[in-house]
Amino acid sequence: MLITLASYSAVYGGCFLFLYVLTYFKFIYGFVSSTLLLGFIAYLSHSIANLIWERYIRKSNLLPIEKVNPKNRSVLITGCDTGFGNKLACRLVDYGFTVFAACLNENSPGAKQLKNYGKSNKVFIIKMDVTKQDEVDQAVEIVSTKIQQNNSQLFALVNNAGIMVSTEIEFGPVSLFENQLNVNCIGSIRVTKAFLPLLRKASLINQKIVKKSNQKYSDLNENGVRIVNVCSLAGRFAIPGIVSYCVSKASLVSFSDGLRREVSKWGINVVTIEPHLFRTNLVNSENQHSALDNAWKNSLKEVQESYGESYFEGYKRYLDKMIDSARGSVEDVVDTMVVAVTDKFVARSYRVVKNDLENLRLGIYRFIPERALDLIGYLLYDIGKPAALIIQSTQPDSTSSE
Repeated sequence: MLITLASYSAVYGGCFLFLYVLTYFKFIYGFVSSTLLLGFIAYLSHSIANLIWERYIRKSNLLPIEKVNPKNRSVLITGCDTGFGNKLACRLVDYGFTVFAACLNENSPGAKQLKNYGKSNKVFIIKMDVTKQDEVDQAVEIVSTKIQQNNSQLFALVNNAGIMVSTEIEFGPVSLFENQLNVNCIGSIRVTKAFLPLLRKASLINQKIVKKSNQKYSDLNENGVRIVNVCSLAGRFAIPGIVSYCVSKASLVSFSDGLRREVSKWGINVVTIEPHLFRTNLVNSENQHSALDNAWKNSLKEVQESYGESYFEGYKRYLDKMIDSARGSVEDVVDTMVVAVTDKFVARSYRVVKNDLENLRLGIYRFIPERALDLIGYLLYDIGKPAALIIQSTQPDSTSSE
């Protein structure tokens, strides 16, 4: 350990000394310092401009923001039984879109509420389990038939369906990872691949309209068609205790970035919504505790003995604190989702956080070393010692001499 640290320190010191010597050459020093200063000012200006735009200009309508015309346009939203998806469906119907609300259970309270919401011919409930290819294929047929009958087009796809189970990596079977990946990531991929032909068709139609109107300026974003993936900040920062959820959302973030670069040639936008923890059915305390207890019961006996009941109870308290910290203002996320669908020009990603201080903290996390992030995660995740470590620390050292 000491030899490795000493060797690394020598390399680090050599690099530092070399760069320090370069500062004596005024041309190099001036160029580097000016470049760094301009880069810092540009980044700071970008951050402040985004803050002013989102917090003040957009909400106060001080400047005109071009909006999408919803006439003869439809939106498909997954996960509309509850939460963000259900509220977004209502908002987009009010805006003027025809909404295809995909629900896991077409007879759920949320589905029944949507059936009776606003104009009945503007909402269509579709039964869809995003993990089942046959149901997704059937949904494509329904949407395709409806938009042909209404002489409209599929303007946007919102992949919102998601689940979360909070456990440590060793708790429960590997299926906890598989289930969350299947819904949160593979499900979104499955739905996206199935509906891309309809989205491409709509984008090509829009491009023809732009050309016929002889507009001098035609940006790909102007064609409007888009895919909105509801990700999470947990997909950017791995959080101890919910790693399985983080993995699924990180996979969705990666898929979204790659998809955006591939489908840009068709004039299709891909947008990610990345909220912090919000109080939806996803973080329902009763459901989370039930899933956690089931995972613990299905853990290997050796795992249960190594961690111990005391540690498991400590994890439960950590879970309760995490759930209690969930934001209640779910409308903040829905507002952002509405922006992603209705704004003519959209960003690549939208973060939804509690306040500016939290946004600053997350920004800092992007630049600090991984070891510092590990230390922060360790300190925040201090829920006690596992039983095996407690026993080991109380046993005498067998290697010591009398």
